[in-house]
Amino acid sequence: MKLLPRKSDLPEPSSRGGLAALERRIASHVVINGLQLDVTPLILCVVGRTGEGKSFNIREILKRSGIAIHEISSAALAHHKEGMALYPMIRTYRDASAGLTEDALSVVLLDDIDRSIASDYAHSGHTMHSQLLTGLLMDLCDDPYQIPHEDSRLLCDVQRVPIIFTANKVTGLDPALCRPQRMGIFAYELDPCDRQAICERILLVDGAGMRSCLSKSDVKVLLRKYPDEPVAFFADAIGRFWGEACCRFLTEVQGKRLGRAELSAWLAKEVAKLDQRTALRIAHDERMHRETARRST
Repeated sequence: MKLLPRKSDLPEPSSRGGLAALERRIASHVVINGLQLDVTPLILCVVGRTGEGKSFNIREILKRSGIAIHEISSAALAHHKEGMALYPMIRTYRDASAGLTEDALSVVLLDDIDRSIASDYAHSGHTMHSQLLTGLLMDLCDDPYQIPHEDSRLLCDVQRVPIIFTANKVTGLDPALCRPQRMGIFAYELDPCDRQAICERILLVDGAGMRSCLSKSDVKVLLRKYPDEPVAFFADAIGRFWGEACCRFLTEVQGKRLGRAELSAWLAKEVAKLDQRTALRIAHDERMHRETARRST
């Protein structure tokens, strides 16, 4: 029988909030660490439910600030040979350190940390991979100015580089890594205004010569119709709309040699047809698709 962690053992968020609070937290984390100050944890873990735009908004915030993103996917840390999973982390941290200058800041971004390090997803438990990675990260938090070389294992001098994790939960992470001196935990919680703003960006399709017929009030109708769905639900629904439009285009021009300009003009006409009725239809189709997928699994 798998023992669940006691409530007192679970790491508590050091801060929480929506988009504005997330932007402030990331700014302070990146700037303070980038200035080589030892007054804040090296790692910031942004925790929130699946599909609410954690990674997307983090990237947007960093890009707007001109901060270089050195990204690692959880898949890169799942090497089939024990120990080799350390290499992407070591190389990425060293590259990010080399990019730090007086005029430029860098950050290491690692998505879905709960699926790669000490994950309790599907009862996977603690593996040798997770133990080695957790040990490397704890060593970095305690001394972020040295990191082992992946070939010689000799220590190399580096600069302090802020690290940002995203996760759906942190119950599978080693409590020693989650100590406040090593990791700050931000609970990402979208409020209704945040959800409205993000869904407007997804659904209004205003740019690149395209504009849907949807209004902000139409977006509110959709959110009221599907109040429990994450932001990713609406992104997938609009992706389904784009897919249908492209299929119709390919069917109509079959056998003709047409370029990007023709496709863009076609899509602009299709997007102009995206009104409230169509949006409700594609959202309904997406709901049915997800329910079918859940039943099949």
